[in-house]
Amino acid sequence: MKAAKMLIPALVATTLVVGGCARHHGYGSASSYREAALERGLAEMDELVDKTVNDPEKAKPN
Repeated sequence: MKAAKMLIPALVATTLVVGGCARHHGYGSASSYREAALERGLAEMDELVDKTVNDPEKAKPN
């Protein structure tokens, strides 16, 4: 009986943690968040290329 009193709260805590980690975290719709992240990443990469590459035309993709 003592083991059951310790096991039940442990199972409840585990369920809450797993449920909290598995839920949606509020980043908007998944596709729009990825698209926005991709656009930001591309803009940052273009900025870095402009700052660091001597000949930006050679650094552009084909």
